[in-house]
Amino acid sequence: MIEQLDIVGEEAACSLAGVHARSSMAGGARVVIGADASVILSDAVDEPGASGVWSGELYRLMGPASAVVRARLVDESDGPLPVHLFVRVFGGCRYLGAGRPVYSSCADGELLQCDLRIEPPLAPQVLDEVRPTGPSPHTPSLDWLTQLGEDPVRALGHFATGWYPRTGSAPVAPGAVPADLPQALREFYRLAHQRPEMLGRQNRILPATELRPGVDPRRVVFGEENQLCFRWELDRAETDPVVWLTAAEDRAEREPLSGFLMQFSLFEAMTAAPYQAQAWYTPVPEPLVQDLTDRLRPVPLRPWQWPADPTTFHVAPGLIACASDLGDGMFEITIGARHRGAMRPFGELGIDWSSFDG
Repeated sequence: MIEQLDIVGEEAACSLAGVHARSSMAGGARVVIGADASVILSDAVDEPGASGVWSGELYRLMGPASAVVRARLVDESDGPLPVHLFVRVFGGCRYLGAGRPVYSSCADGELLQCDLRIEPPLAPQVLDEVRPTGPSPHTPSLDWLTQLGEDPVRALGHFATGWYPRTGSAPVAPGAVPADLPQALREFYRLAHQRPEMLGRQNRILPATELRPGVDPRRVVFGEENQLCFRWELDRAETDPVVWLTAAEDRAEREPLSGFLMQFSLFEAMTAAPYQAQAWYTPVPEPLVQDLTDRLRPVPLRPWQWPADPTTFHVAPGLIACASDLGDGMFEITIGARHRGAMRPFGELGIDWSSFDG
């Protein structure tokens, strides 16, 4: 019987699938579906788009995967057949144990992603072997920080061009943006035209063609929360207008539009980053938050109001963090990073992370 962390040959690993086994590839991993079990074998890699170990608790199979794989991992995920996880290492295949599917994403009948829980979790030294993390590649500079006080619109442009690659075109070309909008919003739309992610994945800035009247007829709605619990409005006649958060009652954001768009962009870049850390379910005491933020540079803008008021931003090359004050000296922390190496040092601070990709 194979025990967790044993090393076996690839054929011995595949034999656990049993008779009538069918083999296919998904995200660089070999997936074997048999009468007795499923077997997934991957290389020891650390790439967001490749199948492999994601964290000490999670293995991520990336698709597209065959219909047979989808049927076994998604449609029959609560069945009795185990899913054995292996990673190729020096000397053979390291057995990680039987994974339990906990999340899947499908489209047009194809399995695009399946996360499997590793139980028990892998120790740090094992994690370094089966998911080796190299040095951080070139990361965006923080030159935009020094520009915020004098020219926040220019700072936004430098941040956006450094953080987001040009990936295509947004629905509305720059020529379709109304000329009477404030400069900061027109510049935001210009940048987002070739970087559609800037419009937001968690919350969103509305495309220029979707702007609509606000609660106050002098204002327009230009942004909204993902569940429509509140909206952001502005008076387009002002040069750098106040941003109003409208819900049960109107509240003014502390920064005018030019600073607000920087904060919005930081938050959305953080939540869309490939590597995440969250301390949500167990609030973090202020001394630990101070230990974390001491390693980062504060963003010199007044706090904004979401997801809790006040929320402040802190950055390092390729990394964005926000700290939301919950009161009584307790905080909620979120970090997003472009590379895992930028995240790893924060796993040693004693914070009780609800999830941590370092």
